Amino acid sequence: MRALVLAMLPFAVACSSSPVSSGTSAAQVSVLSNPSVVPTGLIFRNAVSAIGAVTVTVDSEKPIVVSRIIFHLNSINSLALVRIEDSCDGKVLFGPVNMKTSLESPSDEIVFNDTVLLSPGKTTLIIKAFIGEGNWQGGEVLNLATNPNVDWEAVVPGVGPVSWTSARIVTSNITVSGTLYPGLK
Repeated sequence: MRALVLAMLPFAVACSSSPVSSGTSAAQVSVLSNPSVVPTGLIFRNAVSAIGAVTVTVDSEKPIVVSRIIFHLNSINSLALVRIEDSCDGKVLFGPVNMKTSLESPSDEIVFNDTVLLSPGKTTLIIKAFIGEGNWQGGEVLNLATNPNVDWEAVVPGVGPVSWTSARIVTSNITVSGTLYPGLK
């Protein structure tokens, strides 16, 4: 019956591993950078690349519903088709969204307003984006930052807001290549 109920929910459901529960319905949630999933390295322009990863640990008897995530990019260059995927099955949970910016109107925010159910346990989220030719000249170091206390909105249905146990985090430093993705001319 539980699988049937989850299948009827109007939002994405992430898979999780290593169930964790302190025996309470109130949720303690931590978000940590996960450089082992997306290590520091080189990415190419004109390709979709992994640009960061975070592991979310939900310590609760009940799942949480996340309805907003903001990441801050350390550049005013634009990213396209930014999405957050579940590492266990590759399903897109948030996005895609386009980050539009210009020198006249710089913005470093990538805002996701999707609604996703995260079960108790650990869920690793991979952030991917299309790095176009645009203003990316190559050699720029790209990283994302987020502070769950202010950049994330989540609740435990029927209980209330979650309690965040982590502060500002920064993902791996990724260097944008000066060349296009191999095979493109």
